[in-house]
Amino acid sequence: MSIAFRFVTSLLTVVLAGALTACASTPPATVTLYDRLGGAVTVQAIAARVIDGFATAPDGARAFDRVKLPRVKRGLGEFLCVLADGPCHYSGDDMKVVHAGLNISEREFNALVEHLRATLDALDVPQGAKNELLRRLAPMRRDIVSAAATAPPGDDG
Repeated sequence: MSIAFRFVTSLLTVVLAGALTACASTPPATVTLYDRLGGAVTVQAIAARVIDGFATAPDGARAFDRVKLPRVKRGLGEFLCVLADGPCHYSGDDMKVVHAGLNISEREFNALVEHLRATLDALDVPQGAKNELLRRLAPMRRDIVSAAATAPPGDDG
């Protein structure tokens, strides 16, 4: 066997081994927001902490009066899981139906968002995942905030 042949064979072996190693260590092409949030444990913790914190806060207590908190936490956990492309099924109603008649004000909605941000920070959710979750939740504002609750006093319409 010539030196050139052994050299080429060795070189090909190294190149192929490197290529196979690179393929084996390449992360999946799609990492969901659910994964970036931290999966089931973190998504459930987000739901529980946001509800527990907001339901006892001055800006949130009214909206959670006479509400079964364990049910709300479970529903919010399912909702966030689905919203973040997780492997869950949301069994609740849409946001408009859920919040109908609660007269959620702009102030209450903004306070809830601040509780959510603080919760995400406390759970060390990466900034990119936090921003993406907030971006996906933002359009739901129109289904949650009541026009009547937001209108200035004396304004009928």
